[in-house]
Amino acid sequence: MESTDTNQVVKNIALLVMGLLLTVLFHSPFAWLYRSLHATEYRLHSILLIGFLVLLGIRGFSQKICIRRCQITNLSATVFSFGIIGFLATEKFIDADMVSCFFVGLAIYGFMGFIIETDKWKASFPLVLLFIVCLPFSYHIETFLGFPLRVISAKIAETFLAIIGMQVQSTETILLLENRFAHIDLPCSGIKSLWSITLFSVILSLIEKFKINAAWVVSLAISWILVVVANIFRIIMLILLSNATLPKSVMDSIHSPLGLVGFLAACCISYFTFTSICRRYEPVKTVLPQHFNKKSALFVTLVLALAISINELYVPATGARIVPHRAENSNRSLDLTSQEKDFFLRNGVISYQKSRFKFSGLTGTAFLVLSKSWRGHHHPEQCLQGQGHTVASSRTLVFRDDLPVRNIKVEHSPNEVVYWFQSVTDSTDDYSSRIWSGLLHSDKSYVMVCLYIDGPQKIDSPGLMNGLVTDFHRQAQTMLENEGRNET
Repeated sequence: MESTDTNQVVKNIALLVMGLLLTVLFHSPFAWLYRSLHATEYRLHSILLIGFLVLLGIRGFSQKICIRRCQITNLSATVFSFGIIGFLATEKFIDADMVSCFFVGLAIYGFMGFIIETDKWKASFPLVLLFIVCLPFSYHIETFLGFPLRVISAKIAETFLAIIGMQVQSTETILLLENRFAHIDLPCSGIKSLWSITLFSVILSLIEKFKINAAWVVSLAISWILVVVANIFRIIMLILLSNATLPKSVMDSIHSPLGLVGFLAACCISYFTFTSICRRYEPVKTVLPQHFNKKSALFVTLVLALAISINELYVPATGARIVPHRAENSNRSLDLTSQEKDFFLRNGVISYQKSRFKFSGLTGTAFLVLSKSWRGHHHPEQCLQGQGHTVASSRTLVFRDDLPVRNIKVEHSPNEVVYWFQSVTDSTDDYSSRIWSGLLHSDKSYVMVCLYIDGPQKIDSPGLMNGLVTDFHRQAQTMLENEGRNET
């Protein structure tokens, strides 16, 4: 009896140590979540999380979920280990906060399996899914997953339109038509519909007490496919209707209803699929051994592995520096602010140019940032919103096929912003494209060119804008060439 009590005390102490180590190890994603939940664009997610906590409290009280003495099971140890390994691999090789947070959630769920009754721990998995869906991932999912979805949508739309006799060519997310172009932007990615159908499916599973198994995964996959097909159908319909030269007000009025009809149809079919093939959860009481065994040894090993991981992961970088790139004679160089300098040092910026420029009567501030890591660049729309501005419009301008740029107009301000991302071989105005290029080609350098144009000035002249963009395209190319010479 005394031996059993001693073993349990050892395991409880190890559990406490593990909790503390997890807090340190997951400090970065926890801080990122805290910052995200304070952003105004994630207000809906904050409300959902408050509702989730209320639901969790009600469910725990009604089902009398109790904390038991520390006890390892193979399943909880596997989930915990998978979450930890996935988190460390993400931080090392992918460097994406959203993916890191997913693995953090799995690790915490596995950790809870050490102290909650096994049958109730398994039954709580839909709550974990609901928690993950409620997290402030919508913008980041649009950025990371929205881009490949938009590329796929553009390719399918191109194929369909070519079959019916239209001359069209797709370049990433841009469809080049006979005398115009159509840009499949972030709102047309379908990610919001995918998020909504996932939230619908998880809540339905909680209400109906569906078991999370292969049939449930198949049902969710069918729901996702339906939403993607409905979104592609909407894109094709909007392109076809635009050929009818309908007024812009009419096109704007049918844009949302088309998406809503497709989403509601997907929800109806999804409900029928889930209720037809998913089985309801039937708890099975699990009797756990109370003696100290090999699983307890695994527990202590995991604690030690966490300590080693923290030591390896959070070694401070030393000797980092950034090199300013000299502005051209007609421009006046500007110093970085302390926030800009800190951001550059933390995110692997190689070189930069910040200057005041004058070009054919236009004045403004130019920012050219050279970096191999996509983290060294930012999304200008998000930056403006973070400064308290409201984006009135964001449109793509194409002066030639290989140089699309993004033009942003700000509400209650005469100033405008033009930006793009440029490598030696290609250019894009899509921040998502820049991220995916950085993930797939980590050694490829890009320059972010961001021009803050003083207002009120007329920049709608195609010739004037073409000259301004071409001039800074050349300057960015010079920065890239200088980097190549320095490396050799």
